[in-house]
Amino acid sequence: MEGFYLSPEFNDQVTRTVRQVLRQLRGTIPQTRYQRVPRLRQGKLQSELGAASDTDSSPSTATIEFWAKNQSTGNLEATGETDTCVNRWESHSFAASQLLFVIMLDGEWQPFAGEC
Repeated sequence: MEGFYLSPEFNDQVTRTVRQVLRQLRGTIPQTRYQRVPRLRQGKLQSELGAASDTDSSPSTATIEFWAKNQSTGNLEATGETDTCVNRWESHSFAASQLLFVIMLDGEWQPFAGEC
């Protein structure tokens, strides 16, 4: 490219960064918790998730166990991972063991869709 030059140091940095990202995608180097977390997940509630008392200041919470498709059997299976699900809807509650789709918003797993 005419008029554009990458210093050897910058070129090395770009190369190292690309290699690290490729290794992360292949799962050969450790990643932080939030690098591994998809923004949308599915799981089953371990207890009832009631409606929020107040959307802004009093959400309801429950523990959710994440489930994922087993690629060899095609079945949904528990991953063994759990986290807190935060319900800010005042008009919706969800039963224990209900399959729920959650989305990561503002650092919280919030219900996105669930069984009716």
